[in-house]
Amino acid sequence: MFVKKSLKKKSFLVIGLGRFGSSFAKNMMKMGCEVVAVDEDLEKVNKISEFVTEAMAGNIHDEDFLESLGLADFDAVVVAIGHDIESSVLITTLVKELGAKYVVSKAADDLHEKILQKIGADWVVTVEREMGQKVALSLYSNKVIDSLELTPDFRFVELVVLEDWLGKKVTEVLVFKKHDLMLVAVKRGKEIITKPSADLIFQKEDLVVVCGQTAKIMQLA
Repeated sequence: MFVKKSLKKKSFLVIGLGRFGSSFAKNMMKMGCEVVAVDEDLEKVNKISEFVTEAMAGNIHDEDFLESLGLADFDAVVVAIGHDIESSVLITTLVKELGAKYVVSKAADDLHEKILQKIGADWVVTVEREMGQKVALSLYSNKVIDSLELTPDFRFVELVVLEDWLGKKVTEVLVFKKHDLMLVAVKRGKEIITKPSADLIFQKEDLVVVCGQTAKIMQLA
């Protein structure tokens, strides 16, 4: 029997643990979210188990198994199966019918993307396009270390702390309010400070994780 973890934090269910699914799951955990990772391949499940909230093996094509996961409890369900179009379409259809609030599906190509959109995927990810956007953002600013797209216009970005922020409290950095950005975490050495307090003072070696509209983050960086 699947026992759900506390879902007070942002929570994601990742179905399919290939390179994209595994990378997404690990990155969301680093962002302070809760992640349940599922695959039919027990070896893949075992490899990721220490990096996520919970990992489990099961028949991801089976409606009863998917329903047992409590899809409606997650902020989003990520169908990370791009190579097998038939499986991708079937699972996307099932999770939508079973009450998932928001479904992100990986597409292998433009035709696959159109099919997933037709059957109701809320957001379809084409990995090659996302990689192009990530590289472009990193080249645009040497302050950007990494980024993760959540929607075509909204993403998480890891930045080197800006010089203007040094020695200031979070509340004194007015760009957060000006650009409508959320400070998700601060990485300070080996410590990761999630939900930084308003009184936190930025230090020289800090790395910061913010989320917001891509265009506004580019103005910031």
